[in-house]
Amino acid sequence: MLDATPAFLELYDREASLTLEDLEAYYSQFPNLFRDIYFNGHCPHTPERLQAALERYPEHIDRMRRVIAQLPAILEECAEAMSLYLNVEFAVDATMLVGAYGSNAWVSHSRKLYFAVEKLSDDPQHLRAIVTHELGHAFHFHMLAQAGMDWSKIKWDGHTSLYFEGIATYLTLRLVPGLADWEYFSYGEEYGGEPWLNFCRAHEAEIRQRFTDDLPAYTFESEREWFRLSGGRHFGHIRLGYYLGTEFVKALTKTHTLHETMTFWAREELPPKVHTWLERMKKTPTA
Repeated sequence: MLDATPAFLELYDREASLTLEDLEAYYSQFPNLFRDIYFNGHCPHTPERLQAALERYPEHIDRMRRVIAQLPAILEECAEAMSLYLNVEFAVDATMLVGAYGSNAWVSHSRKLYFAVEKLSDDPQHLRAIVTHELGHAFHFHMLAQAGMDWSKIKWDGHTSLYFEGIATYLTLRLVPGLADWEYFSYGEEYGGEPWLNFCRAHEAEIRQRFTDDLPAYTFESEREWFRLSGGRHFGHIRLGYYLGTEFVKALTKTHTLHETMTFWAREELPPKVHTWLERMKKTPTA
């Protein structure tokens, strides 16, 4: 694991208060991580954003330290559990950083994992859930590659996000037992909590229909609406695509083995399976 947090803590723990210049000095120690990755799609790099982060760190620093202390062991534990569950060997490449309250965790298409500790819960089970979710993406990408996936031909759109997020959430449900149902989607109240899941269940048909309507002209704004923290214009709730994706994958596992569910895209087209599921669900009344 690349651990970029000690450099931040060294600056933070000085007698003088942390400044914008200190943050920029921290980022400059890891130019590839911050300039090329974190501030290139995962967080705005503006003085206003950094100043807001400076004002939030004192309230959260103790939690951040607890996350830093726990995360490496939890990552190792969860990676081993997933490897055994899927019967797949995979060398995990992870990075731990202090960001400016943008994305909490993500995986690159090259299967590298990133965790921004200021955005993570220090509850061990919540950490296991989000770590397992991100590992699910990495293992999924690896299994598709091993099955012969031609990544150059992929169109990254609503079909792919639905499938990838559904797989990652499904694996978390299987490998991190004991959480409330809503915690597999939220990892805490911040992203909607139990009311979010109740809304999904009560309005599943309307959510599915609106997602279906958005697919033909899917844009980056559509991606934000359905799978990013900055969405929520359609229904007042963010990341509703995670719920739909999980239901899609659950349906696939009723007719396919888990390995087939995670690798069929290397041999078949994904959009037809998504549209078949969406059409079938239109004919199935929700409770």
